[in-house]
Amino acid sequence: MKCSKESGKNWRKRYFVLTGNTMNYYVSNKKMDKTKGNVLIVGDGIVKTEDSIETKGKKTDRQYYGFRFTTPFESILFLSISSEDRASWMRALEAAVELSKRYLRGYMLKRVRGGLVNNAIRKFFVLHNDVLTHHKDHESTKEVEFEMHIDKTVEVIADDNKWKIK
Repeated sequence: MKCSKESGKNWRKRYFVLTGNTMNYYVSNKKMDKTKGNVLIVGDGIVKTEDSIETKGKKTDRQYYGFRFTTPFESILFLSISSEDRASWMRALEAAVELSKRYLRGYMLKRVRGGLVNNAIRKFFVLHNDVLTHHKDHESTKEVEFEMHIDKTVEVIADDNKWKIK
């Protein structure tokens, strides 16, 4: 179960799938055609046990085991039905955080002709080993829109006003 991001009070049962640097969640394991939401796993994510959680209500009035996942973008409170499930999810999230530390990833503006603001569009970039890729968004990292191999011919130009990769 996860706590509502908006109210911080309502609990909803969700089905979670952790893949690479994204944890998607769905209404149930039978309704996985459309995600209900997602969490981007980043290198400075923190996984922490939460023991003092109030869950009074018809569907939540029983023993649960809580944990919180916090990133610079959001903080989400989760409940699992057993301490073993909680420990398993916490280990998996911690491993995903460690894996994401090996890569540089995030949203940047890509300069294009006919783009939005100042001829640029927002793309999700990933720098891993010697390859720079960009994707539609952080949920679509399996679908590569652009790939550049980094070698000694690639030059990164940086100043206070702009960054360029040439």
